[in-house]
Amino acid sequence: QLTIDLIMEDDWGSGALYNIIITNTSNAPVESWQMAIDLPFEIVELWSAVLVDDVGERVTMGNADWNGTIEPGETAEFGFISSEGGVPLATVLAGADLELAVQ
Repeated sequence: QLTIDLIMEDDWGSGALYNIIITNTSNAPVESWQMAIDLPFEIVELWSAVLVDDVGERVTMGNADWNGTIEPGETAEFGFISSEGGVPLATVLAGADLELAVQ
């Protein structure tokens, strides 16, 4: 079992900073992960994850080489900067079709 927290840290009008925290709430380690989400903007910078696919609004991000394993009770954190600001987090979440894949 994994939980996802999507946090808008800053919005400066022409872009915004988002952080994502994936927490392993199970009793077993996760060896690798991918997160796919529909976003109403482009990602202009991504850190602590790799871009796996970007088709239309659907963006798939996966673990970096060093943060694929998430032990029980531990987290993996990554973030990105969007091409647009002024989009409320509630709007991003309401329109997001989110999928988390554990491999």
